Amino acid sequence: MYDKAIDDGMKVAALLWPVTAKSRIQYNLPEIFANRKWQNQILVSLTNGSPLYQYKLNSKFGHLREGISQPKLDDFVEASAIYTIETYKPNLMMVHFVDMDAMRHYHGFDSQEGQDALVRHDKRLGNIIKTIEKEDSYSESAIVILGDHSMKATHSMVSLANEFEKRGLMEYKSGKLRSYKVLTKTCDGSSYVKVVDESARQEIYNILQELESSNEAIEKVITKDQMNQIKADDYYDFMVEGKAGYYFTDKLMDNLINPVETKNGKTIKGHMLSSHGYLADKEDYYTIFAIKGPGIKEDFNIGPMSLVDEGMTFAKILGLKLDQGQGRVLKEIFTNEN
Repeated sequence: MYDKAIDDGMKVAALLWPVTAKSRIQYNLPEIFANRKWQNQILVSLTNGSPLYQYKLNSKFGHLREGISQPKLDDFVEASAIYTIETYKPNLMMVHFVDMDAMRHYHGFDSQEGQDALVRHDKRLGNIIKTIEKEDSYSESAIVILGDHSMKATHSMVSLANEFEKRGLMEYKSGKLRSYKVLTKTCDGSSYVKVVDESARQEIYNILQELESSNEAIEKVITKDQMNQIKADDYYDFMVEGKAGYYFTDKLMDNLINPVETKNGKTIKGHMLSSHGYLADKEDYYTIFAIKGPGIKEDFNIGPMSLVDEGMTFAKILGLKLDQGQGRVLKEIFTNEN
């Protein structure tokens, strides 16, 4: 969508918007992490986004942040968003706030810290709207609040590596994975499983089936054919869905099922008290979509919709056509539905 907007002569800004590193966005502070020991977070961000734009943001508002810790990171993002509106006046701006997600992970889905983060989100939205009003562009702006996932409270983490290591399908030395016939890739609430040694395929499937039938943490095992039906990543061979309350880790842990550990009311590193990454059919597992702007109906209940409908709808608002876009335009939200 943002590439189409740029092709149409629009200015685009993005602040911590996922999967925008190395994109063509003119004012881009991408969400990308320094995940190597020799990397520096600011340099990684600079080289994957808009260097001069980020330099200005860090010069003006860098004192607000402490690395990627919350809520200070979102304080930095809020100040940067307001500055971007005032200075660059983008036609399209995408802002990703992470405060509430972090607080729910660390403190729990229904925690006071999570509720406090929601209040902070409300204040940040109010400050952004005040800025748009001050710029005399409120009457012609579409403002959208959206989420990319919900969460489920969790109490235990599942280490498939523990089971595969016991069965001789993974070998660890000094805590490091040295050889393997199978690999896992956690999505938190679910986990992909990749068969590396084809001769072990049936054994791996049998183990997963055994876990499904005998374990309180595993809801179901999904085969490649079933994965294709739900548009999961078919690079992998199987997918394992956890029951509510459980999520997966790729780490080798002491047990197959391990309790989430906390200290002083907060999870220790690598542990979470709520998680996402489950299949979308989980009960009470929805996110939000709210929109206000010219040509948009007021007090209208959109009802069930899909995340992939959003990009198509935003493209219509911007006057763009996504020829190969998935999903549908939410025509019913417009006062003129043509």
